[in-house]
Amino acid sequence: MGTLLYACMTLVGREDDRLTHVLVNEPFDDARLSPRFYFPEQPSAELATPENKTFRAAEAHIDLADVPFVRLRNLFARELGRMPGRFSALVAQCSEGIRQRAGNSVKLVVQRSRPEIEVNGIRVRLSPKEQLLALFLADRNRKARPAFATYKGAENSLNEYREQLRREVPQNDFSDWRGSNSIDSDFDEAEIRKAISNLRKKLRAAGPEAMVLLPFLPEAGRLSIDLPREQISVID
Repeated sequence: MGTLLYACMTLVGREDDRLTHVLVNEPFDDARLSPRFYFPEQPSAELATPENKTFRAAEAHIDLADVPFVRLRNLFARELGRMPGRFSALVAQCSEGIRQRAGNSVKLVVQRSRPEIEVNGIRVRLSPKEQLLALFLADRNRKARPAFATYKGAENSLNEYREQLRREVPQNDFSDWRGSNSIDSDFDEAEIRKAISNLRKKLRAAGPEAMVLLPFLPEAGRLSIDLPREQISVID
């Protein structure tokens, strides 16, 4: 309950609101006292510890401590201008707002001629399969194509894109990643999932600056890079 109340104050607390916590000195904070301590003037004045030491409730010192919290309500003026209905709905609305703001600080550059992406200037080397998927999703984002609801539903489009990329390989350039044997056959749902998983691992290995892309990668029910279109660049 305390955790939920703290979350509520973080989301809706105003600048002049306070979040406080009542403190009491030892041994009155010990749940093993018999009877339990509730307040200095309680009727059960004599309290015994498990070691049979006795204390009087009136000897307790009560303090009121201010608990610091971040006031996020100003980030969500539109959402908090009306009754949210349920706490879960409020959390969902504010989470989406934070996610959208975070997306505006992520810059993704996807290379076409080599297997590499840049996240906020941090270069991340990818395998041909991972690069193919990243490039496919980046191109779809830039063309305002809708996200796929399932990984299975993306197979045909991804494989058509794969064939298109392979036709772009310069003649006799055997070092171009688009001619790699690893992408000479069709992708299936399992390979899509594996490529996403490996991409996530490489972003984590690249450090915090690259990890900011993680929340915008595909997830259950959405196969897309869910960044604002202007935050993604595809370069040769």
